Amino acid sequence: MMMGERQVGELPVRYYLLAEQLPGGKVDYGLRLAVPGGDGAELRGITVSSSAIRQLLSCLMRYEVTPMSLRDIVDDWLISEYHS
Repeated sequence: MMMGERQVGELPVRYYLLAEQLPGGKVDYGLRLAVPGGDGAELRGITVSSSAIRQLLSCLMRYEVTPMSLRDIVDDWLISEYHS
């Protein structure tokens, strides 16, 4: 589901929330960032927390993260969120 779009320099970046139903009723959340007609990046299985993924998505949009840096930013977020 597309959650928003930001103009990053001259590129429009679209931010998507991914959700996959897991056995037992839980939902696994991920993200997809895409530049129409250009680069894209997708990460699945980031968290099962709806509030955490929405907070992360909000930060990605606020700081205008692009597909090229998505993996590094999410890795840093996971370390700070779950290992501190």
